[in-house]
Amino acid sequence: GGTGAANTLDDYEEGTWTAAVTTGVTLSVSAGTYTKIGRQVTISGRFNVGSVSSPSGGSITGLPFTSGSGTGFDTAGSLWLNSINTQEGKTLQIRMDQNTNNLVFTDLAGASSYLKSGSVINLSFTYFTA
Repeated sequence: GGTGAANTLDDYEEGTWTAAVTTGVTLSVSAGTYTKIGRQVTISGRFNVGSVSSPSGGSITGLPFTSGSGTGFDTAGSLWLNSINTQEGKTLQIRMDQNTNNLVFTDLAGASSYLKSGSVINLSFTYFTA
């Protein structure tokens, strides 16, 4: 690009974050990294589900930045899940609501997800802050 002020990158950050899971799920590994460029945040991580005391998969909490609000584009994201060991007949998807720092697991029918102990989640997700 050009050399003008509009082309200056003045908001770039890299770091790590530690995930937690709600609703009766514990993680044995919860390491993640992030890159923030302006309002765009890309997170990645590998998460091993250690135990499940409740059948619902809940959500991953503790993302490094809160999502935006107002337009649907503020929470636009992409997802890659791999090696999901779910209960039979369940296919997981994930969403991020506005003004949160949580990723919520659901099955394709929109109901609560059903992770099992031993599940491995490899995750990459991009979203926008306010």
